[in-house]
Amino acid sequence: MTQEKVMNEVELQRKKRIIQVFWLGQLAFLLASFHPILTEQRHNLFFLFIFSILLCFAYQQAQQNNLCRAANIIIIVITATILTFSWFNEGARDETLLIFPALITFAVLIGSNRGLFVMLFIIVSNVLVMGYLNNAEIIIHEVSGSGFESAVVTTIIFCVVFYSINILGSDLLKANKQLTQQQELLETEVKNRTKTLEQTLEQFIKTKNELADADKMASLGRLVVGVAHEINTPVGIAITAASLIQDKNEHILTSFNSNTLTRTQLQEYLAATEQTIKLLDTNLRRASDLVTDFKGVAVLSEEECRSVFTIGTLLSNIFNHLQSVSDKERFKVNIICPPNINAYQDPAVITRIVANLYSNSVKHGFDETEEGIITITVTVANSIIALTYQDNGVGVPTSGVTKIFEPFYTTKRGQGGTGLGLHIVYNLVTQSLGGEISYDGTFTHGAKFDISFNQNMLSHDQNLPTSH
Repeated sequence: MTQEKVMNEVELQRKKRIIQVFWLGQLAFLLASFHPILTEQRHNLFFLFIFSILLCFAYQQAQQNNLCRAANIIIIVITATILTFSWFNEGARDETLLIFPALITFAVLIGSNRGLFVMLFIIVSNVLVMGYLNNAEIIIHEVSGSGFESAVVTTIIFCVVFYSINILGSDLLKANKQLTQQQELLETEVKNRTKTLEQTLEQFIKTKNELADADKMASLGRLVVGVAHEINTPVGIAITAASLIQDKNEHILTSFNSNTLTRTQLQEYLAATEQTIKLLDTNLRRASDLVTDFKGVAVLSEEECRSVFTIGTLLSNIFNHLQSVSDKERFKVNIICPPNINAYQDPAVITRIVANLYSNSVKHGFDETEEGIITITVTVANSIIALTYQDNGVGVPTSGVTKIFEPFYTTKRGQGGTGLGLHIVYNLVTQSLGGEISYDGTFTHGAKFDISFNQNMLSHDQNLPTSH
């Protein structure tokens, strides 16, 4: 709330109070006119009519937002009304004078200091003059206590009341002003702090995005370096083998052209060529496999590949196939999954995820285990499928827990491990399934992976499409 808005609200409140007092005064004039009408006191009715018209000017000034002038008009008109009836009727009656403290309070709260002191001067002078004239019997009011001594006492009481109300009203106005200023200061402070927090949040988001971009670039750099390093070895061996074959071909060709080629030389050449060709084949296949794995890092998930399927059935089919091409006697698979959990996802993606996790367990987890046990547990809650994969193998070293999903991280370097399997799993879960995967470093009886993804890839709220 700005200072201008606060001031506008204060002015509107003052205007509202002035108009309320105006209508209250008009109502008082209306009620007071009943007695003159019934008793045919036309001069009193005339005075009421005149003062009622004069009071209308206060309403006009208030509507024009001249609030101080409107308040002064109300104070002077009501003061003049009371004093007029006091002079021409029965003097300063006690019940009549009770209206003045209310007028003082009104003037103080409205902030009309000029009207307040004008009213004080008029009332005090009139009461004293009226008391003096009654005491001198120049005019005679039948009200008891209308003499000069009574007028002095009334004036003293009136001044004490005036002073008390004025002090109290001033303190209230001062306190209200301080509260308003404090409110403005607090609102300004809140606004400044909110702006600072917004700027800090923007900077935090910007920094976070920059760090994410830097991390992506660093990850891409490590990936490229890893690919170059992994492929460099088999390709280098293949180049060396090709060079050996070329040298032997030139040597055997020279011997053949000079008719000095012996049977033994030919046999040695054929044996060496066979070994070199096998070496070439092995390393070129190794390079091809690396390229294939590297292509698997890039996840492409097409909408038409998704379909409705039962998770339990899919997992059973996957492990039946995997165990048929591996050492079935060594590995036992337990699938804990309710039969009614369906999903609208790409079954091929889930197949690749489970196959890579299974391959990771076989290659890295079960070297020191006589009987490998793999357990998969599936649950669903709020359309989120939670899949837990665990084995009873050697697990992951503590130093490798934070790097387990990085490309080319492997504990089997030079033993057939490329370090791309779990990185591919991470990309498939986060990109194709739109889910999350984490490794449970607190699990001490092997390796444990927690995977979660949407049951319905379309939306959290939509129902599963109907299978065809």
